[in-house]
Amino acid sequence: MAKIRESRRWRFAVVGSLATVLSFILLNIFWYLGLSPIWANTVSTGLCMIFSFVLNKNYTFRSHDKNYLREIVLFIIFTLLGLWVIQNLVMFGLLTVLPVEWSEAVRLNGAKLLATGASTAWNFMTYSKIIWQKK
Repeated sequence: MAKIRESRRWRFAVVGSLATVLSFILLNIFWYLGLSPIWANTVSTGLCMIFSFVLNKNYTFRSHDKNYLREIVLFIIFTLLGLWVIQNLVMFGLLTVLPVEWSEAVRLNGAKLLATGASTAWNFMTYSKIIWQKK
């Protein structure tokens, strides 16, 4: 059982890393196109949710549950709390305290990186304990 939990953590880390890289790329594209940092983050993380759901369901947690509606609704609720509430609050807080002498891009991406840690911990906990818990 411990090996299964360990491999699930590694799979989560791989999926999360891929989703995070994609999210950073999209964040910077939307910011470059003129969206504010918080809106750019909201849009980029929202788009990455689809990618994350499919890979976490099928690869990380290897769920065969046919109750897709339950999984999708719970995934959306908990992921949005993690990405749009926790991550944006952490980013907002960091953007107000990071040195203004740093470039906007460094401040934005530094805040995003630290905020991602907070939302990642939340996501793994809720995914493994609530959405795709082993019965």
